[in-house]
Amino acid sequence: MKDLVPNILFLRQSGVPQASISYMMIHSGNLAYWTHSKFVEAVNTAKEVGFSPLRTSFIVAIEMLIKSKVVWESKFEIYERWGWNCETVLRAFRKFPNFMKLSEENFTKKMSFLVKDMGWPSEDIAEYPLVVAYNLEKRIIPRFSVIKILKSKGLLENNVHFSGIICITDEDFLEKFVDNFKKDLPLLPDVYNSLINEQNVI
Repeated sequence: MKDLVPNILFLRQSGVPQASISYMMIHSGNLAYWTHSKFVEAVNTAKEVGFSPLRTSFIVAIEMLIKSKVVWESKFEIYERWGWNCETVLRAFRKFPNFMKLSEENFTKKMSFLVKDMGWPSEDIAEYPLVVAYNLEKRIIPRFSVIKILKSKGLLENNVHFSGIICITDEDFLEKFVDNFKKDLPLLPDVYNSLINEQNVI
């Protein structure tokens, strides 16, 4: 308790709204009990990196920044393998801090599929880090499989951005990339549904 009260007080002094503090207690409760000096350091670093105390992502950033130097170095080593330098990682971190919560195995599997199998530039993915947050088997693979089919049949332009494939809702994806092509590919809805069901079984 000797750290909890000062930590919450410091968040309030730093301009963090009560809604974000409540979010921290519900979703990242252990964060509030970190040693006060370490907590203050993480809060100040989050500000320096460019996070706004008014947004919930500020709490997520603190949660990541409070980790040890060893953890951070291991994370950066993973991203460097995909050609991301320090500036690129921090830019992705500001846009979507949750991506740094992914395990090495999870991140590597998704990047391998997006970069090696689908041919998307690694640097482009860093600009839209939200993409790697989605489930590989249930969302990423089925959707890109449909895109591959459409492109192979010459029904889709090559300039469709991957964020417009992965980040849209299920309803929008079905309407835009499945239902719109039923006349040309009547079996496409069945193929898409079978891909989703197959991945769910796996």
